[in-house]
Amino acid sequence: MINRQRFLLGVVDFLQKHGRSTKLDMMKVMFVIAKERPPGFSMYGFYPYKYGPYSSQIYSDLNYFSTKGLIEESEKEFVATRAGTGEGIMPPGYKDFLEQLLARCPTVDALIDYVYEKYPEYAVKSERRYIPVKMQLDNTPCFFLIGYEGKTIDDFLNELIVNNVQILVDVRNNPRSMKYEFNKERLKKALSQVSIEYINIPELGVEPEKRKHLETKDDYERLFASYAAELPRKEKWLKQLVAIGENRRVAIMCFERNYQSCHRREIGKNLRQYGQDIRIIS
Repeated sequence: MINRQRFLLGVVDFLQKHGRSTKLDMMKVMFVIAKERPPGFSMYGFYPYKYGPYSSQIYSDLNYFSTKGLIEESEKEFVATRAGTGEGIMPPGYKDFLEQLLARCPTVDALIDYVYEKYPEYAVKSERRYIPVKMQLDNTPCFFLIGYEGKTIDDFLNELIVNNVQILVDVRNNPRSMKYEFNKERLKKALSQVSIEYINIPELGVEPEKRKHLETKDDYERLFASYAAELPRKEKWLKQLVAIGENRRVAIMCFERNYQSCHRREIGKNLRQYGQDIRIIS
């Protein structure tokens, strides 16, 4: 078990001992820890969802605990835990922090209110009736360039949501990844849960054989120069992109975090020639 999971198990144990064993309590407490404690054990990303900040990685780890017999869970609660036997950890200072947080927020509704009021950007997808602050998201049609390198699926979804992206266009030639959350079908499912449409245009990708033996900056520059020279022959797909982006906010996705190291920079240059507004997420 890795430290992130040990810490989560320690929080589960702490909450249950304090009679706060709902999954909503656990999710919001972990979010507040991530935002308000020094880095170390808060290794989860979050994105806006039905009841504010949500982490799919936390639910994945809870499922792992369940299969190992470390917790028993129902749909809304974790009803038993063996964290007290030593599997969970709670570093110095965290217990006092959590005691103060639960005292300030004695019910799960109070905890949700606290999160919504202090971090309203995570309430934009909420189905909860009462939202203290309504965030106004930018609706200006545009294109974003985004990469998923070094990101969890939760961090990636959060970037899309806070930028009010409505459609994600995957321009990988082969939409598969060693990070399984970014394989086509899994990514499409994750996006659908936050009402973002997924489209794959592999014709705008770079063929795998052309990516072999890329070691230096010059190697990449030669690849991108070759790709740019090919773009006039891909006009059909570029025009499809322009049509997709008509009156909508679209993110063009590939792997590399730095768009300057990815072929999507050339796509962005070409779209600018069509008069499109291009913005950079990463």
